[in-house]
Amino acid sequence: LRLITEDDSEAVESVASLRAVSDCMISIPHPYPADEARSWVQSRRAGVAAGRCFAFRVDDEQGFCGVAEIRDIDGEHDQGEVSFWLGPHAWGKGYATRAAAAIVRFAFERRRL
Repeated sequence: LRLITEDDSEAVESVASLRAVSDCMISIPHPYPADEARSWVQSRRAGVAAGRCFAFRVDDEQGFCGVAEIRDIDGEHDQGEVSFWLGPHAWGKGYATRAAAAIVRFAFERRRL
């Protein structure tokens, strides 16, 4: 895992635009609007700078397969929300389980949530 960067926008759009992904995520529209990925990545980068979220790129053997994040971080109450989505080619292979474990560990150990 590594933090999402603007260089990931095209990969985010290619997977987030899949109907199977939007069917599982209320926050991902279908059809996926042009430039939505770039705006989403920019909002996550701003959230990282402000300490409100941490969005990580998830890769499989072929490269980008989805996103795992800690979002809606509330520093006053030391809590945040775990969210993730993967492309259907990565479903059922343990990527979500490993990504969720890694970001929860990050949240507890590095962010003290």
